[in-house]
Amino acid sequence: HRAVLKLGVCLVRQHKYDDAIIFLRQGVNRFPNQPELLINLAGVLIEKQRTDEAKPIIERLTMMEQDGLIVDSSIRGQVINLASILARRYSKEP
Repeated sequence: HRAVLKLGVCLVRQHKYDDAIIFLRQGVNRFPNQPELLINLAGVLIEKQRTDEAKPIIERLTMMEQDGLIVDSSIRGQVINLASILARRYSKEP
Protein backbone atom coordinates (compact mmCIF):
# COMPACT_ATOMS: atom_id res chain seq x y z
CA HIS A 1 0.00 0.00 0.00
CA ARG A 2 2.98 2.32 0.46
CA ALA A 3 3.63 2.58 -3.29
CA VAL A 4 -0.04 3.38 -3.92
CA LEU A 5 0.06 6.03 -1.19
CA LYS A 6 3.25 7.62 -2.56
CA LEU A 7 1.85 7.87 -6.08
CA GLY A 8 -1.43 9.29 -4.79
CA VAL A 9 0.41 11.95 -2.79
CA CYS A 10 2.58 12.71 -5.83
CA LEU A 11 -0.54 13.29 -7.94
CA VAL A 12 -1.93 15.63 -5.28
CA ARG A 13 1.32 17.61 -5.19
CA GLN A 14 1.07 18.00 -8.96
CA HIS A 15 -2.50 19.31 -8.48
CA LYS A 16 -3.86 16.35 -10.45
CA TYR A 17 -6.70 15.97 -7.98
CA ASP A 18 -9.11 14.04 -10.18
CA ASP A 19 -6.38 11.52 -11.06
CA ALA A 20 -5.44 11.29 -7.39
CA ILE A 21 -9.04 10.57 -6.41
CA ILE A 22 -9.32 7.78 -8.97
CA PHE A 23 -5.99 6.29 -7.96
CA LEU A 24 -6.60 6.54 -4.21
CA ARG A 25 -10.06 5.00 -4.59
CA GLN A 26 -8.45 2.05 -6.36
CA GLY A 27 -5.95 1.84 -3.50
CA VAL A 28 -8.72 1.88 -0.90
CA ASN A 29 -10.54 -0.86 -2.79
CA ARG A 30 -7.38 -2.97 -2.74
CA PHE A 31 -6.30 -2.06 0.81
CA PRO A 32 -9.55 -1.11 2.58
CA ASN A 33 -8.14 -0.95 6.11
CA GLN A 34 -5.19 1.34 5.46
CA PRO A 35 -5.96 4.62 7.20
CA GLU A 36 -3.27 6.54 5.29
CA LEU A 37 -5.05 5.87 2.00
CA LEU A 38 -8.42 6.79 3.48
CA ILE A 39 -7.02 10.00 4.98
CA ASN A 40 -5.49 11.10 1.72
CA LEU A 41 -8.62 10.27 -0.27
CA ALA A 42 -10.81 12.20 2.17
CA GLY A 43 -8.40 15.13 2.09
CA VAL A 44 -8.46 15.36 -1.70
CA LEU A 45 -12.24 15.08 -1.76
CA ILE A 46 -12.50 17.93 0.74
CA GLU A 47 -10.04 19.97 -1.33
CA LYS A 48 -12.29 19.47 -4.36
CA GLN A 49 -15.39 20.51 -2.34
CA ARG A 50 -16.78 16.96 -2.51
CA THR A 51 -17.67 16.83 1.16
CA ASP A 52 -20.59 14.45 0.66
CA GLU A 53 -18.12 11.87 -0.62
CA ALA A 54 -15.55 12.62 2.09
CA LYS A 55 -18.02 12.36 4.97
CA PRO A 56 -18.46 8.54 5.01
CA ILE A 57 -14.71 8.07 4.68
CA ILE A 58 -14.08 10.32 7.68
CA GLU A 59 -16.83 8.59 9.63
CA ARG A 60 -15.16 5.26 8.84
CA LEU A 61 -11.79 6.59 9.98
CA THR A 62 -13.36 7.90 13.19
CA MET A 63 -14.87 4.47 13.88
CA MET A 64 -11.51 2.81 13.18
CA GLU A 65 -9.87 5.20 15.64
CA GLN A 66 -12.55 4.60 18.29
CA ASP A 67 -12.20 0.83 17.84
CA GLY A 68 -8.47 1.08 18.50
CA LEU A 69 -7.50 0.19 14.95
CA ILE A 70 -5.52 3.39 14.55
CA VAL A 71 -2.79 3.56 17.15
CA ASP A 72 -0.29 5.93 15.53
CA SER A 73 -0.78 9.34 17.16
CA SER A 74 0.11 11.19 13.96
CA ILE A 75 -2.58 9.34 12.01
CA ARG A 76 -5.09 9.85 14.83
CA GLY A 77 -4.31 13.57 14.69
CA GLN A 78 -4.94 13.62 10.96
CA VAL A 79 -8.31 11.92 11.45
CA ILE A 80 -9.28 14.50 14.08
CA ASN A 81 -8.15 17.31 11.78
CA LEU A 82 -10.18 16.00 8.83
CA ALA A 83 -13.26 15.60 11.02
CA SER A 84 -12.84 19.18 12.20
CA ILE A 85 -12.47 20.50 8.64
CA LEU A 86 -15.53 18.56 7.55
CA ALA A 87 -17.57 19.90 10.46
CA ARG A 88 -16.59 23.47 9.57
CA ARG A 89 -17.51 22.92 5.92
CA TYR A 90 -20.93 21.53 6.85
CA SER A 91 -21.57 24.38 9.27
CA LYS A 92 -21.05 26.87 6.43
CA GLU A 93 -23.59 25.21 4.13
CA PRO A 94 -27.06 26.77 4.00
